[in-house]
Amino acid sequence: MNSSPIVDCGCGKSISIPTGYSHSFCSDCDSFWFPSSMESSEDAIVPQDRVTPFTCPRCSVDLEVGTIGRTEVCFCSKCRGFVIDSESLGGVIQMRRSAYRGPEDSPVPVNFNELDLHSTCPACFSTMEAHHYCGPGNIVLDTCMKCKLAWLDHGELSKITRAPGRR
Repeated sequence: MNSSPIVDCGCGKSISIPTGYSHSFCSDCDSFWFPSSMESSEDAIVPQDRVTPFTCPRCSVDLEVGTIGRTEVCFCSKCRGFVIDSESLGGVIQMRRSAYRGPEDSPVPVNFNELDLHSTCPACFSTMEAHHYCGPGNIVLDTCMKCKLAWLDHGELSKITRAPGRR
């Protein structure tokens, strides 16, 4: 029996939310369903109303400029993933984890199928390396060693933030 929540997509199709996720994808209309606006979403990216010359490695739409705290990121308004300078990512994680006061998530095993996704770096177009993030949160992180960029899918920063462990 499937206990995943079911939501209605904008095209009228009923889609399920996969376990461990807060959003879903509709293959009929090629769109994502999110329960909230970008600013109030899990990753709390604040759009800055500027488009970048980069495209999303997941859905090939133009990335936009946004901020997480005081850190600038490039995000996709369609899938809500974002690219961030690898060095800045550590500071954002530290800031978010130390400020978080909510309940911790129960550990969820990493989805190793995500290691098979091969994303293209939005800056240099090289294939990004997908690897298990060894910090809290059990996510698969995509990185470009050449450009020193990291790609996080929607909700992955929040998984790291809410993961059990030292704050």
